[in-house]
Amino acid sequence: MARAKEWGETCVNMTGPLINHLGTDQAIHDYEMVRQALEHDKFNYLGLSYGTQIGFEYSDMYPDHVGRMVLDGVTNRHMHEEDRMTTFAAGLDAVLADFFRWCNATATSALYGRDQSAILDWIIDTAAKGQLFSTGCNDLLGVCGDGSAVSDWLIMLAIETSLHDGARVDPTSKTNHQAVSYALNYTYSERSGVIFQNQPPPANTTVFSELAITCSDRSDRVLSVEDFRNIWTVTPLIAPHSRGMGIVSQALTVCTSWPVKPLNPPRDLNLTRQQTLPPVMLVNSFYDEATVLPWGLGMRANMPTAFSIYRNGSGHTSFSLQGDTAGAITAFLANGSIPKDGTIYQS
Repeated sequence: MARAKEWGETCVNMTGPLINHLGTDQAIHDYEMVRQALEHDKFNYLGLSYGTQIGFEYSDMYPDHVGRMVLDGVTNRHMHEEDRMTTFAAGLDAVLADFFRWCNATATSALYGRDQSAILDWIIDTAAKGQLFSTGCNDLLGVCGDGSAVSDWLIMLAIETSLHDGARVDPTSKTNHQAVSYALNYTYSERSGVIFQNQPPPANTTVFSELAITCSDRSDRVLSVEDFRNIWTVTPLIAPHSRGMGIVSQALTVCTSWPVKPLNPPRDLNLTRQQTLPPVMLVNSFYDEATVLPWGLGMRANMPTAFSIYRNGSGHTSFSLQGDTAGAITAFLANGSIPKDGTIYQS
């Protein structure tokens, strides 16, 4: 908590007064100003990931101006923090299970024919005990260890981030299934955490702005240390491999000590206004490590005119990956074609 507080204070000092104007509501008003400037009566919108929250809340603020709206990779901040963390944990374990299946079906995977879950669990358990150190050098990635202990949280965050793009084939890429299988095999075989050692973020990282917005949108209710302990008692039972670790719990932990008061806490939605909306397309992939399936169902419950489509695959969002799901999105945006509610696409 102390490090989170220090991190937040540094962001405040380096950002200045703008820190008090970062949040979803502010972004929505910006979009509305653009619509007015273009003199368009209707606002057609494709929102990806966090952009789904902007679109959803725009529809609540300005329902009369919603045209064709697609929300791809649905997130949902209108739920209790405990629910966000536990549903995310279960979703991340589902993503890991899909990754294990991919390893068993892909002969080029470094973990082909191995007990992938046992290997991952050994790595996480060893790191949690403070017994996995960054030693030696990995010539393929060009990194050398500094001898420090590698944390279980850092490993799970790296795995989560690397599964972001779905199953790809370049073994030297740091953002695909091949890379994760290689990293886990190397870490287990060499008993070294060098691949997962802490590295400074790149200069163009969005981590800090994303955290500032997440904390601006947080609830007025502050989770206590006891709350987190209870959450992390329960999550390993729901998610025995990811155990509640990941970007959501990291963000909520930081937000607990964030020095700026929440600007846009979740509010009651106007379901009467929502009923006046045209059809809204909600899109989720089955194995998206960043925006898990229950969040899409939660948003659907608050949007009476919404219909859902799904992609049976991995990776974060669907439009940018192309395939049949992207084709359905394009057809809806271009000419209003509405597929059957609940349609599952295979690409």
